[in-house]
Amino acid sequence: MASHYFDVATTQRLYDEYLRILKSSGVLILLTNSVYDPEISQGRKLEEGFYRIGDMHKRFFSADSIKQFAHKFQIVMADENGETYKDRITGNSKLVRLVARKVS
Repeated sequence: MASHYFDVATTQRLYDEYLRILKSSGVLILLTNSVYDPEISQGRKLEEGFYRIGDMHKRFFSADSIKQFAHKFQIVMADENGETYKDRITGNSKLVRLVARKVS
């Protein structure tokens, strides 16, 4: 849940840590904020995909940007078709899904 609150350098370190702690052939599965989230328009851009919204920093991913962070993994799936029950209600149903496997 917290992987989308950091600048690019910290986010990359998180993905490197995911890789380190996963067992051989382990799977990383994430559902993250999307660049299609209407909240993005309320923020001030700090760097590509990273915004300040009120008192909070927030990263918004695209399928392409999440692939860049997960480039050391074998990407099984990365798309912008994710949703949760609450997102369907609010009409924000384009969360970024990532399924990636650690390659030995």
